[in-house]
Amino acid sequence: MRQSIRQVRADGLSLVEFVIAVALLGIISAAALQFLTMTETTMFGEQSRLTKQQKSEGVSAYIYKKFSAGQLADTPVERVYADSNMPEDLRAGPGVTLVTMFGKSSRFNGVDPRCTLVGDANPAAGQFKIQQNCMQQGGQSIVQQMNSLIAKGVVITTGLEEGVGRCSISRPITVDTATGIATVSVDDPKCLVWGADASRGVPAGKQVLLPRFIAYDTENPASFHTSLIEPPDIATAGIGLEVPDRHRMDGGDVANAAAIVDALANDPVTDVFVELSTANSLSRLAVGAALSTVNVGGAGSAKLSLSGPLGAVRQALQTLEYRSPDRFFGVDTLNGKMRSGSLVRAFVGIDGYIQGLHGRLDMQHVTWTTVGNTRVASNIPNMPSGVTATWYPAVGVLKFHSPQALETRLWNRVIGQVLYRPTGRSADATITFRMGLGGLPFFEAGKYRMYDFQAASASPPAFDNATTLATSSGGAFCGMRSYLASITSEAEQEHLEDVMMTADTAGWQSGWIGATVNANQTFEWVSTPQAGLPFWVGAGVTGRPYDIATGQPAPVNSASVFEYDQDPSRTGHRKRRLMQNDDPAAVYRYGNWAGGNDTTSCDTRSGVPAVQQAPVCEPLQVGDGTGVAIHGHMNGEGTWFGSPGATPVCDATRQHSICGYYREFDDVGLPASMSLARSITVNMDRFREFCLAP
Repeated sequence: MRQSIRQVRADGLSLVEFVIAVALLGIISAAALQFLTMTETTMFGEQSRLTKQQKSEGVSAYIYKKFSAGQLADTPVERVYADSNMPEDLRAGPGVTLVTMFGKSSRFNGVDPRCTLVGDANPAAGQFKIQQNCMQQGGQSIVQQMNSLIAKGVVITTGLEEGVGRCSISRPITVDTATGIATVSVDDPKCLVWGADASRGVPAGKQVLLPRFIAYDTENPASFHTSLIEPPDIATAGIGLEVPDRHRMDGGDVANAAAIVDALANDPVTDVFVELSTANSLSRLAVGAALSTVNVGGAGSAKLSLSGPLGAVRQALQTLEYRSPDRFFGVDTLNGKMRSGSLVRAFVGIDGYIQGLHGRLDMQHVTWTTVGNTRVASNIPNMPSGVTATWYPAVGVLKFHSPQALETRLWNRVIGQVLYRPTGRSADATITFRMGLGGLPFFEAGKYRMYDFQAASASPPAFDNATTLATSSGGAFCGMRSYLASITSEAEQEHLEDVMMTADTAGWQSGWIGATVNANQTFEWVSTPQAGLPFWVGAGVTGRPYDIATGQPAPVNSASVFEYDQDPSRTGHRKRRLMQNDDPAAVYRYGNWAGGNDTTSCDTRSGVPAVQQAPVCEPLQVGDGTGVAIHGHMNGEGTWFGSPGATPVCDATRQHSICGYYREFDDVGLPASMSLARSITVNMDRFREFCLAP
């Protein structure tokens, strides 16, 4: 928060007192962090009205163990908690119902807290106010969820950033339908007192820590209920700037070493964007040195930006320099802001692109250069120096790259300069264009998702560790919810190929996706939102896909309806493609297993001996805990294989090499008012040249 300003003069020497006005944009304050480090019993949210039933507590202990390790999966509907590790007596009976509230979603809308106080908390009235739809889950606002649980007799535990304790909520929450503001009444008004000033309530804008999960006795919710707020063993995602309240500098165009700003994040691999600016527009900021991984913008001006990996940005900030204007000896103010995820890329793609049939994306008044199989545009009009556009003719994508993070208006400007130039029949087609900021979007059922690959910095993570790492995205894509990629259609697989072919290191990489063997050689997705969905059972050529209509595996003797693709254009491998030869009505859940090579077919009707098929027909590994990975080496071209989840090895000479993991992002982590992607469909009968609108 902005501190008071005063002018300083000492012994005739004029000084500039540097008053820091840095707003915390993504990290919970010290008081809130103290709240998050309370005892496990308190954080577990045990309620004062709880009747400690031995069986429910036993089940809740297993729930808490998963929660504290960050392994409790989100679920779109309430469900009775099941855990094969629980003893039989705990698995019997009505059990404990688990409800996802915040779940694993980010508590932040990019850089701002998602659920904040609307107005100061009121200890006298025992109330605080929030927007009812600050979080939505399963088509309901979080306030609707809370009221539904309260009606069952569940008492909900929550806390306020910089409050002095936890709050319990047992009365229905009222909502002003005109404004959407919800008024929450708490059982103990003292929890609303501000820790920094006991004479008032927690001020407006502070974060409300609503539960991530709630568990209650299925048969009698009022008898046992507990709120799980924050896993004590998992770092809370957040970023922030650390600075002193004020700092003295020499005035009058004197260079001052100003190593007073530090960037912080709970996830050390976070990419960040830091912007510092001075109130005096004639002051100058610069850094003395920066690693090649840090993009520096505005050096020598009143607004300096740094973007890149957290560690490298912190190192650059240690060389920060400040100069006031010549003959200026007053008071200047340094303003800072920080966000996670360096938005240095934007994409425009042609949906369903076929090279030779569709036209190309183009720009006017730029300098085009051929680089390998791509064309690169530089000197883009009305854009900062260094911004380039690369056209990938093999996949129909135009990718923009900036050496530093750009404001949204600039990305809108450059996307608005894109032209579509039809060739041949493409002028008669209806074409859909997809545009994304930060990543190339995949649209499905009116929603969009984005993807990336995370290479392991040292040894590759085990499957379970990769699952946890994928959900801790460090705020990538402005805080979109992330998880191991689940690929459930040919269109999604082809989109992931577009993503990898336009990556900075173009090409498929070998790494985990979000599926594993649960039991009985059955492969199922473990990632949100497909968690628990089986799609394949069995090994090699005898394995079978699941029928979408019946939810059961295809019959054992029906191999003719899911044969192996014998496409000769794919050199070095075959892949499992689901055909409907004998039963056109049957539709199977998607799989993309690697299958065979130029001399060995994995088709059960090919006549190739089973002993010859065995080493090359995936999945080869089907034991419990086997993870699924994408084959990015040995001409794998994105096909899948199974590998023991606990013992990955990154070695391109091995058939089953794993060197990282694929992440998927959805818009659950973004507010309704924020969108990083857009899709538009245009009838090209009307145009020979079309200018895309941002």
